[in-house]
Amino acid sequence: GRLNLASVGSAGEVALLADGIDNSGITYNGIVESFYLTGVSTLDVNGEGGGTIYIRGGQFSMGGDETITANTEGAIDGGVVDINVAGSVGIQGIITANTSGSGTGGDVSISVQSVNFSERNDGIGGQSLIETLAESSGDAGSISLTAVGGINMESTLRVGTESTGDAGNISISAGSMYVNSLGEITSSTRGEGAGAGGDINIDVDGLIDWQAGKIRAGTSVLNGEDPALGGPAGDITITAGEFKVESVGGFSISTSTSTGGNGGDILLETVSDISIDAGTISSSTTAGGDGGSVTLRSLTGSITLKDDQVNENSAEIFARASGDGNAGTINIEAVTVDIEGVASVSARTTGAGSAGDIAVNATGLFDMSGGTIDSISFGDASGSAGTIAVTAGDVSITNNARILVSTQSDNLTNSPGRIDIRGTQSVTIDNSNLFNPLENPVLSATTTGASAGGGILIDAPDVDINQSRIQSSTNSAGIAGNIDVSGGDTLDVLGSIIEAGTTGTGNGGSITLSGGD
Repeated sequence: GRLNLASVGSAGEVALLADGIDNSGITYNGIVESFYLTGVSTLDVNGEGGGTIYIRGGQFSMGGDETITANTEGAIDGGVVDINVAGSVGIQGIITANTSGSGTGGDVSISVQSVNFSERNDGIGGQSLIETLAESSGDAGSISLTAVGGINMESTLRVGTESTGDAGNISISAGSMYVNSLGEITSSTRGEGAGAGGDINIDVDGLIDWQAGKIRAGTSVLNGEDPALGGPAGDITITAGEFKVESVGGFSISTSTSTGGNGGDILLETVSDISIDAGTISSSTTAGGDGGSVTLRSLTGSITLKDDQVNENSAEIFARASGDGNAGTINIEAVTVDIEGVASVSARTTGAGSAGDIAVNATGLFDMSGGTIDSISFGDASGSAGTIAVTAGDVSITNNARILVSTQSDNLTNSPGRIDIRGTQSVTIDNSNLFNPLENPVLSATTTGASAGGGILIDAPDVDINQSRIQSSTNSAGIAGNIDVSGGDTLDVLGSIIEAGTTGTGNGGSITLSGGD
């Protein structure tokens, strides 16, 4: 069936169309044209083929624990839930357009000036929910949310599949966006032979202010099912004018696969700044599928990864592999990149798959005052460590910051990870402010297995290494990597240790220093 709801505040004509309601003849002036669902109300068009619900007006509100459902249960495709109002929408309830048969599930579309998602008034503070789920062979519908003004997110948007049908996509477009601890946007595929996960796309003209909450895209199977038969996860793409995460904790953006399907990619791109002082952005694989890539990109501004010392949280960007699949790559691109405190960027493998590469590109300054960047291969049977490449106009590594690659693998066919630091103008490595500046190596490439260790390259017109330790080493049968330091105009090394040694049966590496003076 079909359910049409329209609120009016003036004389005029409301026409029923085949694919909606034409209310263009109505003038909307504010609250008088509001439409409210209250008192545990339900709008229900479930059936063999889910029906359609159209809502038009000045404003629309679900005021407590209301429900809108348009689920399809058979072979007929579901309809849509279409909310299009001139003003604001308040969602405090549940909207679903699921499919449990071979028919395709319906879409949920909300187009408004602004929208506020809040906790349900159900006595237990449950999350509001918008969901399109495929439980059989039919594909799930998609969720589309457009708010010309802003979005306040304290609820769950979820698309998924638990059978052979594909999950739908989630698309969000807004002027600004605020997300707190109850905000959750999820795309999932679960089960043997499951279809593909849906993509999550968020496009915000202005600021995304992320206090906490999660965005997840994953693929998994149930206990006892064959993980090789799982579907691929969807991608997560976020574009905004500016993106910031403040020191509350609980923030995460993640893609994962525990099946033969590949994990999705993550792209966070802004026009101006990205600032993250707590939470994680991650890609992981625990089976045969490869992990997705993670890219942070600021087109004209800075990327800052730091820590919140008051709440003991920090920014973490990582890619993990613990099965046969390879970990994803990590890419960070901006005019300036700033890594502080105990923030970390990490690509690691504990399985047969390789750890991912890490690439940092700053057209201006790369400033690493604390924190860690690493690519590590753990375990005798593990894959290769990745390469860490930092390229910037000026590179500054200080205050016990550490960049390291390490492999424990005995697989002689593995490619050794390496560290490349390149500055088009200068590279400065300085631990002189520390009590024991030579205790920990600033740059370290080590091998503790039979496979070869990686090398270290530092290259810039002006290179200054002050009271710092740079180390390539082996304590097993693997050969240590070489260290090459090149200062095209000047090379200053003061009170520092540069070593390529061995404490095992493998040979140490070579050291080459060159400079204009």
